[in-house]
Amino acid sequence: LVKDVFQTHHMMDLRGCVGLGHVRYPTAGSSSCAEAQPLYTNYPRGVCVAHNGNLTNAEELAGHCREELGRHINTDSDSEVLLNIFADSLIKGMAASGSGGGENGRSGGKRNDITVESIFGAMEEVMSRCKGGYAGLYLINGVALVGFRDP
Repeated sequence: LVKDVFQTHHMMDLRGCVGLGHVRYPTAGSSSCAEAQPLYTNYPRGVCVAHNGNLTNAEELAGHCREELGRHINTDSDSEVLLNIFADSLIKGMAASGSGGGENGRSGGKRNDITVESIFGAMEEVMSRCKGGYAGLYLINGVALVGFRDP
């Protein structure tokens, strides 16, 4: 149980005022430690995902991430697919709005270059591509906490 693993001294070492956790085992893919949630990608700005549900087109989307987006998929987890599609769409939205500051949406490291519009645009992309029953949260480091569920 969570109460048996995390004690007060663990909490005192955490920084910030927002966190994301998940206590359920994976129901798709394998149940290795690599698939323990939340999953994280450092670009752009650090994005985490915690999700429940199943993507019925996860294999197809994983191929899309690898072959068309050039993103490395480390696990068989559909959560990692959700994370990478969102992160890639967020980068494209930042670049399209000019807030990304350069090629592939890279900027000088300002946290305010992710806009509400780029977040909602990325969510529209996730919703249009991902099929199945799912719900979850994205945490964009220092920017936003975004809840989502299948359409």
